[in-house]
Amino acid sequence: MPSEARSTARPTPLRLASFLLTAGGGLAAGLGASLPWAVIAYPGFGPSAVPGIDLPEGRVALACALVVLIAVPASRLVGRRPAWGALILAAGLLAGAMATAALAGGADRLAGPPARAIARELARATGLPEAALRERLEESAPDVRRGPGIPITLGGGALAALGGLLTVAWARREATGVGPPGLP
Repeated sequence: MPSEARSTARPTPLRLASFLLTAGGGLAAGLGASLPWAVIAYPGFGPSAVPGIDLPEGRVALACALVVLIAVPASRLVGRRPAWGALILAAGLLAGAMATAALAGGADRLAGPPARAIARELARATGLPEAALRERLEESAPDVRRGPGIPITLGGGALAALGGLLTVAWARREATGVGPPGLP
């Protein structure tokens, strides 16, 4: 009789919940990492979004999301399922930790490039003198607001971590035929 991982029969509730949480969490964490983590606006200039992948924390969160999404089919097809589940758990926790670090870092951390870099780009685009633009930007503090990417990444990391725990439970149940109490 084939193992449940390779079976074409309807999956058990534990296996299905594990898959849905892990895949959904990995997708949400990856999507959140690519969405704006901050929106900055200097007085007199329009708002500018700072996607998570422009920050080191966002790049790490995106890498964790990719690890989770690759581990989903690998945990079903390759042996050592508890190890894959532990990897999914760790990657989900790390993605969530990166989003938490961005939240805890304060608005200044999310403000994106410094005024001199913005002035350089504006000077290229508009033909105005870079020094005058930089002076104008440095005189006024930007309005920095958190974007939707941080909470989406945080939630996705939490879902992936929970899916990793269920993957470990499913793998243990498949290996021993006995699962944690209360899980069919």
